[in-house]
Amino acid sequence: MVYDSELNTITTERLVLRNIAESDLYDFYDFARDPEVGPRAGWQPHRSLDESRAFLSMFKKRPLYFAITVKGEDRMIGSIEAMGYGLENHGKVKEIGYVLCRREWGKGYMTEACQAMVDFCFEVLGCEKLLCESFEPNKASANVQRKCGFEEAGRTRMFTRWIDGEICDRIDRCITLDSWKERSRR
Repeated sequence: MVYDSELNTITTERLVLRNIAESDLYDFYDFARDPEVGPRAGWQPHRSLDESRAFLSMFKKRPLYFAITVKGEDRMIGSIEAMGYGLENHGKVKEIGYVLCRREWGKGYMTEACQAMVDFCFEVLGCEKLLCESFEPNKASANVQRKCGFEEAGRTRMFTRWIDGEICDRIDRCITLDSWKERSRR
């Protein structure tokens, strides 16, 4: 992971995480309207280009919200964000949220982006703990989190309805600075 503070970009072996741009609108809408994508991240599919435009406008104001792009292509294939968590932590705890275009599933991009965000939060932001969550049926997201060192920290029973209409749990996971350092030494 290489962070460029002037451009606010994070570069990995295959990806560039960068700030949102106006030119991302059509790519963002393409995956935001997919009924298999949004609900896995906890939001309804977008119904119009204007809805996606409004979200992008909001995301552009958030410096830790990144478009995920493949190196050499400036096409947005997903997004990842480190959000503030709680009022008392003075920025030392963040929650990571992410979403990826369905055409890009299974290529390891989200694990690579999430690991880069974990490293960025601990190395650059000075975080002490990171949180992540997924819905129990979303095994792919759970695998991403486990591969990046997140361990189950709690569960909210009967949290929401899944895509198939069944009620499911939300699984909360976390990784601490100490456990990240230990993993990094291996």
